[in-house]
Amino acid sequence: MATLKQTDMNREASIRERTRSHSPIFEMRRFTDRLHETTGKAIRPGSLVLLIVSGLMVLAGCAQQQPPVDSTPAGLASRVDLPATFTGRIPCDDCERVDIVLNLRPDSLYQLRKTYVQSRGGGRVEAQMGLWRFSPEENLLILGKQKGLLKTYAVAGNGELRFLDWEGAGNDSQISYNLVRSGTVDRFEDVVKLRGMFWAGEGGAGFAECASGVRFDIEPGGDYQTTFQNYMNTPHDLAEPMLVSILGSVQPGFDPQVDSGSIVIDQFRRFYPNRDCGGNLIRAGLTGTYWQLSEIDSKQVVVDDDTRMVFLSFNPDTSIHGYGGCNRISGTYLVKGDVFLFNRGPMTRLACRDGMDVENRLLSVLDEAETYAIEGDVLMLKDQNEQVRARFVAGP
Repeated sequence: MATLKQTDMNREASIRERTRSHSPIFEMRRFTDRLHETTGKAIRPGSLVLLIVSGLMVLAGCAQQQPPVDSTPAGLASRVDLPATFTGRIPCDDCERVDIVLNLRPDSLYQLRKTYVQSRGGGRVEAQMGLWRFSPEENLLILGKQKGLLKTYAVAGNGELRFLDWEGAGNDSQISYNLVRSGTVDRFEDVVKLRGMFWAGEGGAGFAECASGVRFDIEPGGDYQTTFQNYMNTPHDLAEPMLVSILGSVQPGFDPQVDSGSIVIDQFRRFYPNRDCGGNLIRAGLTGTYWQLSEIDSKQVVVDDDTRMVFLSFNPDTSIHGYGGCNRISGTYLVKGDVFLFNRGPMTRLACRDGMDVENRLLSVLDEAETYAIEGDVLMLKDQNEQVRARFVAGP
């Protein structure tokens, strides 16, 4: 027992040293403490896999081309030097006026601010960011992406934008106005709604905006820690980007032609695991899926008409239930990114002739599992050496 205790102490010391240098990843240390308190287990060093920012991002559905509109900066850049800020004002029924500031960025994103100025001073501010596109044939600038809510401007040769149409408004709501180019570019650090793919790792965190696919670094301040903790507590594969909704502000880059800038998260809202930018389910999730055992220790599990399917089901409240071949399986699980740990709960111990071997091996795999991965409709449980010990397929 003394040797085992000393081994656990060495593991804890190793974990502490590996996570101390980067404060977000230091959350893993808190996770090991929680695990030790609740299950009595110490995580093996091989399980503390630090997330590495993925070099390749496939954002299915995030950016959709809509010809003949030119969504690249080149079309408009031939007529307007970018970045550019345009300003103007329009009348208001319940305020003195509405001041408009429109930024056009070289990366096809626009930033729009409306300030509803009151006669007594002050006023409500509305800000948004979205995708702009340019139609060279008609010399039209189109703001937005969602059909029915598009705003269209004509690009004049004197550095002005002439408002033409707001697709979602009636004729009596259409106000003719011009936006004049400003001599300086507005920094536009307003807080706006943002939706995109978030990832975090040892090298920092990033965000790819859904409408445009433009990538931003994430600043460590603001509500980043809440976002990071929720990311780590939501099951996902190593370095997997996850759809998120946040409120945040864009900090301009040093050179807007090549640097998109960074984002400060003002408020975390929620993650949408296993979804693309369009909200479509892109793969089976760990929770809410009926996982049927298909392979264990490299041996296929054969189920005939007289045999019940061996399965596991992971619930959002971190409980597990399933069937091992003879008995019902129950327990709880903990996840941090792709780290997976199982805590066995009470279960019946009925003996049976055909299913005990598979059940005993499955329980052994669950006890030794330290990471997991999902590829398509296949769930893999891995041990401390990253060896796949069991495969499950998503059932109906």
